[in-house]
Amino acid sequence: MTESARVEAQLAAPADAVWRFFRWDNLEAMLPGGFFTAVDYDKRAPVPGATRTITLAGGQKVVERLESLSPTGHGFRYRVLNLADFPLADYLGSVSVSPEEDGSCRIVFSCEFVPSRISAAEWREIYTAMQTAFIDFIRSQVETGDAHG
Repeated sequence: MTESARVEAQLAAPADAVWRFFRWDNLEAMLPGGFFTAVDYDKRAPVPGATRTITLAGGQKVVERLESLSPTGHGFRYRVLNLADFPLADYLGSVSVSPEEDGSCRIVFSCEFVPSRISAAEWREIYTAMQTAFIDFIRSQVETGDAHG
């Protein structure tokens, strides 16, 4: 049975400043966060069907295929192609960044998945922690007025 998970956050930064961390062709912007050690593109251009391989800190590789781009240009859907090492099947993820009237922006991460060797609740907990770590890193990079350190 297909399940879903969603994480949202508001950041006190313009959508364009935040989007640069998520752009399909610029994932290297997340390298300083320590979430992965490398990203290699089969096709860097953000066109449906393009793939990239992300090497995680433990050496596992995640192959993602770009499924679609949002009409706003600040979002996309992707599919993870190599789930053999992960406790999930049929993983389809998305990320979007939307401007807010006050100049801030809203990030929305979501995914659809079939649990395999893990419960849906366990994956949601892992997913929420992972996306929250991404958000915290980006917040530290783009928000002004935060304490340094």
